[in-house]
Amino acid sequence: MRDINRRGLLGAGLGTAAAIGLAGCGFSTSSGSAEGGRSDDGGGGKGDTGDAGKGSGNGSPKNKARLIGDGSTADTGKQPHQPAAPVPLEPGQTPPQFVIFSWDGAGEVGNGLFPRFLDLAKEHDAAMTFFLSGLYLLPESKKSLYRPPNNPRGASDIGYLTDGHVKDTLKYVRQAWLDGHEIGTHFNGHF
Repeated sequence: MRDINRRGLLGAGLGTAAAIGLAGCGFSTSSGSAEGGRSDDGGGGKGDTGDAGKGSGNGSPKNKARLIGDGSTADTGKQPHQPAAPVPLEPGQTPPQFVIFSWDGAGEVGNGLFPRFLDLAKEHDAAMTFFLSGLYLLPESKKSLYRPPNNPRGASDIGYLTDGHVKDTLKYVRQAWLDGHEIGTHFNGHF
């Protein structure tokens, strides 16, 4: 297996998260059957010969990707529960006060903190920022895939999650996004 660097690992983690989020997506054809993005050229089906991507030579793809501002093409629609756009203050109007909550290490490790903070945010009508390390999407059983700079393969100062904790983390990150919280990126190995 080829070596994976830090950027590749982060990309794989984000790709995995996107794939999980899109796993149930599909569209109905006129015959009523559900298809998951298969093109009319028949590629990607059973018995595929590996010619996918060569195209039929008829020009541009049927559906072009629509970038959403951060380079991603995973348009999931508008995030729910976002505040209204700010409006300029009138002369003499008191500016609003803000308390910022940011949670470092948005991983569910079995101690119940992630769902606890989600519940507290709901209870107090608060918005939070959860910083997710890419390593929290790589289970401990696959830690040898992580090649940190200037450290041995698999080394990390924050540790790895079990398969079950990775699944729980993805569940709560999804819930946080649906509740309107921000999801920020975090350094991988904390070196």
